[in-house]
Amino acid sequence: MCSEHSFNFSGIIWDANIVIDEIRRNVAS
Repeated sequence: MCSEHSFNFSGIIWDANIVIDEIRRNVAS
């Protein structure tokens, strides 16, 4: 079972999306 690895990988992508949203907000302003 590699469910833990998959969960961590998804968490990294989720964090990256938040960072991208913050960068877009800074560029837009």
